[in-house]
Amino acid sequence: MADEISSGNLSEHGQKWCSAVASRIALEHWHQVISASAWDESASNDGLHERLVLLSGACILCGCVLALDPNQKTKNLAQHASHYIRTTTALASNTEVYVSRAIAANAAATGSKANFEDYCRRAMKAGPVDPQFIALVEEREPAQVLCTPWVGSIHSEATAHRERDELLLLDKDPRFSFFSRWYKQLKQGAPLHWELAKRVTHIDLEIWDSGLTAVAAAIAEVEREWLAAKGSQVEEVYADPTDDRYLVREKTIDPDLMLSGLIENLERYLVRAARRHNLSGFSELGVAYEILSDTVLYCREDPQGVLTNISIARKTIAANLVDGTYQVEESLNALILFIERAETQLCADHPAVRQSYDRFVEQRVRQLNDQQRLSIAEGFRDLSSNVARDRLASDYANHAKLLETNSGHEAQADAIKVSGGRTGKIAVDLAEKVKTADGSALNKATGMLMRVQKVVELLSNLF
Repeated sequence: MADEISSGNLSEHGQKWCSAVASRIALEHWHQVISASAWDESASNDGLHERLVLLSGACILCGCVLALDPNQKTKNLAQHASHYIRTTTALASNTEVYVSRAIAANAAATGSKANFEDYCRRAMKAGPVDPQFIALVEEREPAQVLCTPWVGSIHSEATAHRERDELLLLDKDPRFSFFSRWYKQLKQGAPLHWELAKRVTHIDLEIWDSGLTAVAAAIAEVEREWLAAKGSQVEEVYADPTDDRYLVREKTIDPDLMLSGLIENLERYLVRAARRHNLSGFSELGVAYEILSDTVLYCREDPQGVLTNISIARKTIAANLVDGTYQVEESLNALILFIERAETQLCADHPAVRQSYDRFVEQRVRQLNDQQRLSIAEGFRDLSSNVARDRLASDYANHAKLLETNSGHEAQADAIKVSGGRTGKIAVDLAEKVKTADGSALNKATGMLMRVQKVVELLSNLF
């Protein structure tokens, strides 16, 4: 199949499929455009490399969008960015073959089938294209092609290490935040939402001409509007730095991005903990590691599965610490703390998980006896007086009243769900503060954490 494509026999495939394949190949080699080594340092580039990275990224993004939804605005940006790249590559050392992949990904914008096929062939001839990848995607739809992780010998361990080093250029500059997230998630087979990507490609050409700062601000606005339209409203609990009391405010999140972020961070904490196995005993051979590793591999679209697995793994690690199989160690502690935070966030903020959790809480509230309800109410009152402020303090006090009076199971369940979720978030935040604070700040954070943990323990024993 790879030979057929290289020889120009593309007629059996539609234009969308060709664009998806060319875009996927372009993406695989984009890190070589990002790399500072691809640029001639002796030339006075005056930000041209930054612009080349931005617009070559835009080209690939356009190609991905056009593979799914051919539209004129995206084509306009593809043509505009490709024109700039063609007139700029002479200033770069050895970048032309790499940038040609970005141009190839957007050849659909030319409107000419012959031109498009030629660009696809150029993309595949410009560098190594593993036959395994072509064979893998031959029968797949364009959306599946774009979500196919790269395979084959060209993606060696050495290539992966070099790529990670080069991508630090994206990670160091917050203005490239969108492109960094998009690139990493797409390569992992978990792309950003294509509707969001399409909206980014519809940003006015004048803004793209204005440079990276203007484009980053426009993308941030697009993301805010998109999240407001389809995101989930959740609560953020945070400490006021003036007195360390906790407040609450609303924010909008994308549940899918939240889940993918949790998975990415879980993988990072897991790798760090396993590297210190000689100190902690936590290694790749353990059951907890296998559960968490499988979660990273197989639960990227299953929030309930993530919650179940990380909860089991946390309990397994705790048991192994008690029986001496594992030893207390900083990286392992960080993994445990992250899992606790992830459990709290999923139950409180992810819509799919929250629905199941809410039903479970409602069932358990019906089984509470008077002493249990009053103990939780007392804990909420304590937090209202000593940990929270303003609306959060008022809510704690009101929820305590609901638990102290005959307010009905439904109202009491809502009180425990809301204030219980907030308490879990505060507990995680304070636990992190205690690890780094000293002096009077440490004493204050420790005292608040003891109050919060008392309520957390009451709730965990019940649920």
